[in-house]
Amino acid sequence: MFSIRYFQIKDRNTRFFTIKTGEEIPSMHQVAFSGWDDTVHTTVKKLGMSEHERFEKYLVKHEYIQHINGRYRGEPINYYIPVEELDFFVEREGNTLFAKGRSKPIEEAIRVLEKDNIIQLLTFEVNLTQLMNKLQQLNVTGGWFRNLEIERVESAGVFGSSVSESPLWEEFESKGELSAVLINTILSGKFQSVMITRKASILFYEQWDEKYCLEKACNLFEIIKPCLVAVS
Repeated sequence: MFSIRYFQIKDRNTRFFTIKTGEEIPSMHQVAFSGWDDTVHTTVKKLGMSEHERFEKYLVKHEYIQHINGRYRGEPINYYIPVEELDFFVEREGNTLFAKGRSKPIEEAIRVLEKDNIIQLLTFEVNLTQLMNKLQQLNVTGGWFRNLEIERVESAGVFGSSVSESPLWEEFESKGELSAVLINTILSGKFQSVMITRKASILFYEQWDEKYCLEKACNLFEIIKPCLVAVS
């Protein structure tokens, strides 16, 4: 299971597009903690061509502070530094950037890279109600709702055939916020479920090779694009 998130390149006159294949550059924004090796930073390395001829591939390593209450080698510790590896796929002759990885580290890494003017991106949200109307609700098999104004319930999912026509869907939609929809699409010659989130991500439930995933992401976002709303 993995997700691919859609962005658009705002400006190619940034350091990101000067990186040569095999070269790695660090962010200038760093957070220092006690100890000689406790500096948190983000790096970008250009790997070269992806398996899909339309995209070049970059590896983004993003470090962050994870606070804990623990012990290491007999000494108490209150944090450690995870390293999150993210794949960025940049369209060679267009403005699409796909980020593959977990949502929060992607957002944090982009925030750091934009602050240092390494890259500048447009971020989008999907109008999921508009998307469902575009799909004519035929392929929608589920949805997640959040911020529900229901006692003791903050979020909930509803799934099933013709689910968007159910009274429960209508109730959740009136009392909360639709954050993701589950749709059926053809993957590798058969119907498979994928989830499309409000944050312009596609969640795939099975692993596919890189070229196939990027091709399907391109196809799905061609359908989604008219329902995108720029948020930054």
